[in-house]
Amino acid sequence: MANFFGYEAIRTILYLAWEKNPRFPEGIFEMLKIFEKQGYLPLYVDLQKNTVSLDDAPAGFYAVYALAAQKSGLKAVSRNLLNRAFEKANYENNDYYSMTLFLLSLRAMEK
Repeated sequence: MANFFGYEAIRTILYLAWEKNPRFPEGIFEMLKIFEKQGYLPLYVDLQKNTVSLDDAPAGFYAVYALAAQKSGLKAVSRNLLNRAFEKANYENNDYYSMTLFLLSLRAMEK
């Protein structure tokens, strides 16, 4: 089991969300709770040290979590995450990896 979750693991959520009926691990819903309570997605979570980054995640993370929320039937949360993803994408357009996550998530949301 991974102890550190950030860029190292974000693709896992994206790949799960591409499934027709994904079964997400509970940790994804914990991240959605952080977003709802704190108003941001942390850049990383360290399970070994029990710490959460105060740095805001990039647009691609927001888009991936928006897709996961959509697939889980959490429409309002998905919409809020997607709005934030678009806001962040406006000034993060040079972040190739984040923009790739962003576009792949958007494409999956269209299906």
